[in-house]
Amino acid sequence: VTRALHRNPQLQAATSRIAAASSEADLTRWGWLLPELRAGVTIDEFGSTFGNTSDRENYYAGVSWRLDFGMSARHSANVERQIQAELQATNVRNQLVTTIHRLRAQIRTSAARVDAGRREVDAAAESLRLVTAQHKQGTGILLQVLDAQAAQSRARINLIAAVGSHNVAQYSLLRATGGSR
Repeated sequence: VTRALHRNPQLQAATSRIAAASSEADLTRWGWLLPELRAGVTIDEFGSTFGNTSDRENYYAGVSWRLDFGMSARHSANVERQIQAELQATNVRNQLVTTIHRLRAQIRTSAARVDAGRREVDAAAESLRLVTAQHKQGTGILLQVLDAQAAQSRARINLIAAVGSHNVAQYSLLRATGGSR
């Protein structure tokens, strides 16, 4: 589960959104105290002729400082975005843990089916051996041998299906934990 949580791309994206929203919330928490500085220079020239600077020259320089009291609303919005990102990350984490537990249960179930399938194949083989021996001694009929062969074939097919199901469950768990990408 730990490896899956570490490697899941959806959870990594949600964690990145949490970090971004948190840093924006931190910025806007104290950002209203930081001034917005502006500087500018304006030069005016008035004279009777173009280029005559002796009549009148005006130079202006200014600095402005603006305090932004709207940061409180932006801070609240950023905190809400952070909470939403945390809820999304929790949702992804819970879905991932649920999926892993479900897949582990499927693996245990399919492994039990494989074991049962092996026992069924062994039992069918033993049954075929006994029926074939009876037929060779003349106490059994050919139809019993054919039925035992069909039962052995069905048992093998069931075993193959169980092994396939087990492999799919194992591969699904491997993918859910971030492996084999």
